[in-house]
Amino acid sequence: MSVVILHIRCRCMHIPARYCTGYLGDIGIPRMPYPTDFNARLQAHLSGHWFTFDARLNQPRIGRILMAKDVARLNELRSFRGSPFRSRHRRDPSRA
Repeated sequence: MSVVILHIRCRCMHIPARYCTGYLGDIGIPRMPYPTDFNARLQAHLSGHWFTFDARLNQPRIGRILMAKDVARLNELRSFRGSPFRSRHRRDPSRA
């Protein structure tokens, strides 16, 4: 969740940012007792370059595989644009 908050804060400060999800392997690090395959991170455009910020691990990593960019493209986070679904329940106007 901290990645989403950081993404929103960057956008509020007019810093181009994108929310990225993907897979993060265990390349070049000691083996960990918990799975490290799925990861969410932020990329911010500063001084003409994209920089990756990963709040979960707090250390440089290699071997990231990008899956999705930008919060607006993720279905579960689209509520701020309005829902594309319509209610199937109709109210009876005489009961209002």
